[in-house]
Amino acid sequence: MKKIILMISVIALITGTSCKSKEKASKDESSTTSTSNTKNVQSDKKHRFIVSFFSIGTGLDSDAYTKFENFVKNHPSKPAYDSYRWGREGEVDIVFNLKEFKKAADQTKFIEELKKAIGDSDRVRYSENETTKGQIVKKVQ
Repeated sequence: MKKIILMISVIALITGTSCKSKEKASKDESSTTSTSNTKNVQSDKKHRFIVSFFSIGTGLDSDAYTKFENFVKNHPSKPAYDSYRWGREGEVDIVFNLKEFKKAADQTKFIEELKKAIGDSDRVRYSENETTKGQIVKKVQ
């Protein structure tokens, strides 16, 4: 009889603990999403140029991303862009509309210079005049 009571007590203790931890996790998750500066958006609009930093299970190419940031930050035209985070390993689409450049030739020159600055990487993909594949992404403000 004592063994049965002990076994029931252990089961009740384990069940009660797991319920509390799930409840706490859901509270923690809701508090972080409400204070975050991101929002879900649908991107159906075509963008002039997209640089996608993605992972194949090894994380992002941080060297390529650093080269990207340095090039754009130091570019005289200071082109505006949006960052769309979409993956579990920090994957991000960098979206340029390139309205700062009046001529198409200037846009093309910027794109070629940016590709050259980033260099070769098997974890960076480029797209021109496309959408961000219509996926739900997080737009970083």
